[in-house]
Amino acid sequence: MSIRGEQKLINEIGTEGLMFEAADPDVFAWYIKNYGADVNLFVDHSQIVQLECLRAGIWGTKSLWGRVVTYKESRE
Repeated sequence: MSIRGEQKLINEIGTEGLMFEAADPDVFAWYIKNYGADVNLFVDHSQIVQLECLRAGIWGTKSLWGRVVTYKESRE
């Protein structure tokens, strides 16, 4: 699927209702950079720690460092 096709789906459904396959770290970094840390990604089990560190902002390449924000207010 092309990026335009993905964008059309995202506009119609939203990222909450979609899951994207990200087969390598550069791909899941791209999704996080473009759609945020909460984007639903299907990754290989051996990459889960790397993905979650990227989502938390404690790992990343120069292009992502400092751009991932995951702060959420408590519900209390």
